[in-house]
Amino acid sequence: MSSNEWFVGRNGQRLGPYRFEALRQLAERNKLQPDDLVWSEGMPDWRRADAIKELPIRAQPESQSQDAAPDNSTAESVAEDTTTRAPRSNYFVRHWRGDLSLPVSYWINGGLVTFLLALVFTAIGESGFVEQLGARRVGWWIVGVLVSSIGCVIWQSVGIWRSAGKHASRGGSSGWATAARVLVVLGLLRLAGFCAQEVPMLQQGFQLVLGTDRTPPSQLHILNHGTEVEVAGGMSFGTTEALKTILDATPTINTVQLNNIGGFIAEGERIGQLISARGLSTFTARECVSACLLAFMGGNKRYLGSKGRLGFHEASVAGVGGEVAKEGTERFRRVLLERGVPSAFVDRALTTAPSGMWYPTIDELLSAHIITSVVDERDYAMTGVSDWRDRSKLEADFAKTPLFAALKRAEPAAYENLKEIYISGVQGGVSQAEMATQVHSVLIDKVLPKYLRSGPDLELIAYWRSELAEMRELRAVDPRYCVAFIFPSKDIDFTQLSRHISGEMLALDLNNLTQLLDATSLNPATAPPEAAVQSELKGAAVRTEQHSPGALRVVANPEKSAGNPKKLCDAELAFFEEIISLPPNQAGPTLRYLAASS
Repeated sequence: MSSNEWFVGRNGQRLGPYRFEALRQLAERNKLQPDDLVWSEGMPDWRRADAIKELPIRAQPESQSQDAAPDNSTAESVAEDTTTRAPRSNYFVRHWRGDLSLPVSYWINGGLVTFLLALVFTAIGESGFVEQLGARRVGWWIVGVLVSSIGCVIWQSVGIWRSAGKHASRGGSSGWATAARVLVVLGLLRLAGFCAQEVPMLQQGFQLVLGTDRTPPSQLHILNHGTEVEVAGGMSFGTTEALKTILDATPTINTVQLNNIGGFIAEGERIGQLISARGLSTFTARECVSACLLAFMGGNKRYLGSKGRLGFHEASVAGVGGEVAKEGTERFRRVLLERGVPSAFVDRALTTAPSGMWYPTIDELLSAHIITSVVDERDYAMTGVSDWRDRSKLEADFAKTPLFAALKRAEPAAYENLKEIYISGVQGGVSQAEMATQVHSVLIDKVLPKYLRSGPDLELIAYWRSELAEMRELRAVDPRYCVAFIFPSKDIDFTQLSRHISGEMLALDLNNLTQLLDATSLNPATAPPEAAVQSELKGAAVRTEQHSPGALRVVANPEKSAGNPKKLCDAELAFFEEIISLPPNQAGPTLRYLAASS
């Protein structure tokens, strides 16, 4: 009988509320009659006052009872005299105190409120509203949801527990009250498990609020004449909106290049959906791991560079996987399965611990439909250059390259030309192939002719040896490439040819060219007259004809053998190999003469 709110009903009127002590005083003063109706929160219906055994109700003559009606003025005076007038508390406080009936506390405040909150949070999550808030506000959202959820369960549990304790005195079943308390204990145990599980999520929420989250910010860069956009760095909040803004402003973009270490799963999934909706291709030149893969899988065509790799592992929250990140793992699973990835591959990918990484082989990626094909990254924009916005840093990096450092000493004008090609290419995001073509054009047209005519013997011969070795590699692939290398044309540029030359040979050729530039600037030679090398030329011609009959005529008139690239390539190789086989003091002058007379 400890409820603070009791009401009295007589003649169709409801008086109160009163504290129970006030009703007791009314009864003692004969102000409360046996047939008056009383009711308090938690009672299923109004009851006669004399049915409440705690109230000292005495029967009175009918004439007296009519005079003793507890009208408002009498009740108010009693309340004022005894200061027992009950202040009306709000609904939440009444539940907390256990003043509400057990059915209301358990089914309405316990069951229905939980269901409605889950419904609201789920709807908000699926609407994508949260992801658009930005990192700090998302952090507040995470912290707010977790703290309010825990607070709500505590409020529900305390109210149900207290209401169950009063249930029997209100005429309810003690068995139901006991059952309700048992369920409260079980609910609190589940709450303890929930709190332990959500510690990583709460930690991540606070990191976002405080700005200490370790996810690198995303870095977006429009590349390759507006046909590509790179998403580097991490999958931080706001990346999707930034990418959408770029795509809206640059409709020529057809490829999203992803060189990204991952981050937030929701952000990666939204980027993948955006890429898919725009019908774009995805490409990775270096590495795309973790949440980045959700974006990568959105590509209509998915390409991987020859040196690129894709890394898979289980989803995690603040580095913790398992049940903590179950929702994120299921997002990964759904996206991969929707793209036709075999379930066995998905299981392998999503059972790798968050602290590890699984990098499938090229064959595994192809057979699982993760990638469409492996491509030459030189056809795509050059990326991975640190501080690409910093011109002074780019200039310093360019000058460190041995070939360009030698060029700076020997040919300052050509060096400045190439430096501008490099800086504008990096900042403009042109393809490696395009930049290499421009650099090669400057070297071949403006630099190399001079040094082939004036290079010292040893360095000149070394350079020619590497050139002939490259010709032999090209001939082995296709003689037409060999001819294109000797007689450059607009149809086939150097970058196309260089793909068929081994990396070791390309490095040797660049090193020999560097040595040629330095040696020539220190000790230049001169191209001799024909009479000075006539004997060497005749000797080389005779030996060429002995080893390759008819080769000399082909060398003299190469245009007549254009239809037979193998014959032309073999003849050129045979003739120049005879020349560089001469002693250095004969081969060097002969090579300079041929360069000067061509």
